[in-house]
Amino acid sequence: MRITRPTDDPDWTNLDLPRPKSAMPVVGEWMTPWIAAAFLVAILTVTYVARGNQLAVLDQMLLVVGLCATLTAAGLVVLRSNRGKEASRREERARPASETLDGGGGEAGDGAYVQGMQRWTASVLELLEHARGCAHDGSPIAAELEAAVIETRELAELLSASSDALTIHDAATIHAVCTLWEANLDRLEQVAAPMDPLWYRRWRARAVADRRLRHGGALRAPMVIPYRS
Repeated sequence: MRITRPTDDPDWTNLDLPRPKSAMPVVGEWMTPWIAAAFLVAILTVTYVARGNQLAVLDQMLLVVGLCATLTAAGLVVLRSNRGKEASRREERARPASETLDGGGGEAGDGAYVQGMQRWTASVLELLEHARGCAHDGSPIAAELEAAVIETRELAELLSASSDALTIHDAATIHAVCTLWEANLDRLEQVAAPMDPLWYRRWRARAVADRRLRHGGALRAPMVIPYRS
């Protein structure tokens, strides 16, 4: 049996093939201070025992308690850090692959546009309300976020009251209002993100599908899990 060559291109090794995207890096808690403290206390204890220094009973008890407390604290911090990393990995694996959301099928009608914007405004409203709760009362940022929450909630109510069968006038009005609302959305995200950066990062990963499909675009393929361990 004769096997045919996969390609006749002499430079087939230099072909520009698509490469899989790497997973989002998972950053855990810095463990060096805790481990170093436990190590120093253990070294101090071993040094006293090896040199045969006689310590009072109270000093010995304090030294043993300090060693146990330091080791326990280091172990709890390691456990908490590992749990946080595992939760971040699970959330990343549950996120839909960006490749499945790149190629939308264009506008899918006014009904699909309204449904997509309903989901998107609900996600943005969640972000703004969380950021407003983290902002200091009476500050300019809090006032701006409060106004954005009211505006987004009113838009969500307008979209919820819209039916699938829209007239030309209603459809044009909804498109215009949503376009004006989206024009200021990037700046609002920049204002809300520093309020709770870790929460914003997780929200952005959860809302990737709502963001990509907010205009009613249809997916070419079913959503898949991008990363598996």
